[in-house]
Amino acid sequence: MKAIDVMQERDVMQERQKAIIIDKLHSMSYYNTDGKSYGQLKQQLAIESFKQINVESSQNGWF
Repeated sequence: MKAIDVMQERDVMQERQKAIIIDKLHSMSYYNTDGKSYGQLKQQLAIESFKQINVESSQNGWF
């Protein structure tokens, strides 16, 4: 496999991962995803996931 092919395959995988994170963010009603890097999107996904935790639930009382 040529180095260019490996780089292109890596870029395709990163774009797929980015698209998956964007879909997850959209399902959480977060739409400000334009122009953000993969790392920024991952960080925002973590933040939005924490916002979904119901702290009033007895299962999550240790927070």
